[in-house]
Amino acid sequence: MKRLCVLSILLLIAPIASATDTDGDGFDDDVDHRDDEDAHVILSLNYWNANSSEEWDNDDGAPDPYFEVCVDADDVRVDCFDSPKWLDTFSLGQDWNLTVNIPDDSSLVKFTIECRDDDIANDDECDMNNESGEWKLIFIFDWLSNPSSDFLGSGFGDDEVESRNAVSNWTVFSPSTVIEIPDTDGDGVNDENDAFPQDVTQWYDGDGDGYGDNLNGINPDRCRDSPPAEPVDSDGCTQSQIADSDGDGVLDISDECSNTAENVSVDTSGCPVVNEVKGEESFLEKWGFGWVASVIAALFSITLALITYNRKKKNEREDKSRSLDMHSDIRDIKREVEHTEQVVEEISERV
Repeated sequence: MKRLCVLSILLLIAPIASATDTDGDGFDDDVDHRDDEDAHVILSLNYWNANSSEEWDNDDGAPDPYFEVCVDADDVRVDCFDSPKWLDTFSLGQDWNLTVNIPDDSSLVKFTIECRDDDIANDDECDMNNESGEWKLIFIFDWLSNPSSDFLGSGFGDDEVESRNAVSNWTVFSPSTVIEIPDTDGDGVNDENDAFPQDVTQWYDGDGDGYGDNLNGINPDRCRDSPPAEPVDSDGCTQSQIADSDGDGVLDISDECSNTAENVSVDTSGCPVVNEVKGEESFLEKWGFGWVASVIAALFSITLALITYNRKKKNEREDKSRSLDMHSDIRDIKREVEHTEQVVEEISERV
């Protein structure tokens, strides 16, 4: 009999001991879809536009809309809520949102939204369902599968004349569904995309050689494009990336002439530089283009100066010759004048 009592007590205690409610929301972890927090969804109004051609109020004014929202989780009523009332408006934007706690063991959440016009003489529901005879907007949200969904309701074109047509758009968001990916090292890159989830100084490895691309971090990659399947050194470089077989200063990976003889001048591709005259420097290589250009400029300046000097001397000679000719003419005129005066004097004496 005592054994039977002890067994009965153990059977009663066992279920109690096995029941665990980590987040304290009243749902055991074995049925709680989110045992780390209390599940909830957020309903947001994106926009609501009433048909302005309809008669809403007796005074032909704009409607005074408000919403009644009822929420069911797996066909079990959670609660009904009323929105604020807006006065004399045909349009609403992002003016309202509603947060609803839902059972953590639920999966499908149904929203039933009625739109009303707060008018004593004419309190008509506005029609947001495009099925004739249906005024209410009804939609179901699977919060376990989708973090958020948009729902559109329109009463336009349903031939329902007993209500006032309106179109609206709503978003349901489930923060409980969004699973954050951890960032263990706190470098701002989550572990899923972090090549070094335990190193705050590194997060990306482009060539996958185990060395980070951040040169300022720990174990930086000095060669960030290492060939695959080749071993790398402590700098993340393969032998081909640092080898210079002929010692010409050009690494083998870029050297097109990797067996150049010692002390031979090479170009950027690692190949010997060929002079114009074998064994001797060409005239231009020896003196340079700058020197040649200076000589040409000097010769041009001297030639121009000589031409200018000769032209000036020629002009001076021509001016001197013209001056001598003019003096000769003056002397001739003076002699003619003296001769005339003499003739005049002789004639006077005879008279």
